[in-house]
Amino acid sequence: MKNCCYPFINTPLPYGYNALKPFIDEKTMWLHHSRHLQNYIDNLNKLLKENPELQSWSLEELVGCYSWLPRTLGTAVRNQAGGVYNHRFFFEGMAPGGISLGDGVLAQEMNRTFGGTEGWKERMKEAAMSVFGSGYAWLVWEKNGLEIRTTANQDSPVEVDAEGCRDSLEVDAGDAYLESLGRILQLNVTVRHVCPEKRVALAVILTELDPEGNEYQRGMKAVALLAHHYAGCRDIVVRCIKFVLPETLNVSGSDPNSMCGQRKFKVRLIAHNIDTDFRCCDCVICL
Repeated sequence: MKNCCYPFINTPLPYGYNALKPFIDEKTMWLHHSRHLQNYIDNLNKLLKENPELQSWSLEELVGCYSWLPRTLGTAVRNQAGGVYNHRFFFEGMAPGGISLGDGVLAQEMNRTFGGTEGWKERMKEAAMSVFGSGYAWLVWEKNGLEIRTTANQDSPVEVDAEGCRDSLEVDAGDAYLESLGRILQLNVTVRHVCPEKRVALAVILTELDPEGNEYQRGMKAVALLAHHYAGCRDIVVRCIKFVLPETLNVSGSDPNSMCGQRKFKVRLIAHNIDTDFRCCDCVICL
């Protein structure tokens, strides 16, 4: 989708207003593009001008992450950004003469889910006609395949998925293992949903547990992740975070002279955006 960030403009249609006749008449296309969409664009630009902290958000982020904003602002963002996104998606999904699916993955999934394109058209029509007042019917891809959803007004399926929101950082420790006969613990940590132009502070706190569950500090690592400049939010992997664990600090109760005794550790991961006031995320993992 072109022009995905502020300031938004009403990009020309890739076809004429009369190109979809007899299915959609020229007046209807002109009204929805030149009047309705333009009105949403004007309102969204005005809203973002008044809230400059949102000007770096992409259109999809505005639609998908409005619920993390204060209620009044979030509702306004949902309505205006949703109006822009939904209208653009509608216009860009059509072409004079239709679009052939061929025999690709989408066609195969339509055959599997709906029995073919005709079955999909019938289901899509039923869903659209079921929407009371203003709204949309959508063909979406879920984990188990294709499904049809409906939304009211300017809501969209994008807002169902909160991933990518600027204050929803998540962290997880993967590939945790011991090296050098149990003397070094190495972690690979993934920080999820890191959005463009946002630096992230990551803290990794390691403790060791004795048989009674008491915790003993074994170290802390602090890492600053530089901002990336990709168009959307990304998962960032921080590799090879290592802690040296001398056997003289072993509290497991096993023979301190043995290099094969089992030791239990707990990792706490905390991440937050450096450049905003958004909340931190905390994760505790036992190894």
